[in-house]
Amino acid sequence: MAKRFCIVALLFALIFSSCSNLAGIESPYYIADKKVLMEEDEDICCYAEAVFEVFNNTEKEIESVELSFFFFDDQNQPGAYNNKITTSLLCPVMAKHSKIIKVSLDPYIGPEIKESYSVGFAYLSKIVYADGSVWHDQWGVYGIV
Repeated sequence: MAKRFCIVALLFALIFSSCSNLAGIESPYYIADKKVLMEEDEDICCYAEAVFEVFNNTEKEIESVELSFFFFDDQNQPGAYNNKITTSLLCPVMAKHSKIIKVSLDPYIGPEIKESYSVGFAYLSKIVYADGSVWHDQWGVYGIV
């Protein structure tokens, strides 16, 4: 069921991102890199974290974001409890700059930690700018696989 949802979400995002790009609408952000680190990070996690490099492609400063992504274990199965994570983060990003965003996977991987995990489809579902304006993308139109 989760794989089917991921495939449908991906196809939907590809179709709509193609249409929006044809209309000349630029993405307000880019996710330049995504990965999972299986190590302790004193401030973030004990076992594993998802790491994203987000580039602010606008002229406005980002105040906070809502990040959504899917993650899978080394056998391409979802995490122990759920494979979709959505989290809100305060993370100021200056206009036309990038920032590394880290999310702990500890609450989602359960007691049986595998040797490796990977991040699938990732997108910003909400961006709050310093000027108070808000941008939404509930379907992940500008996400990456």
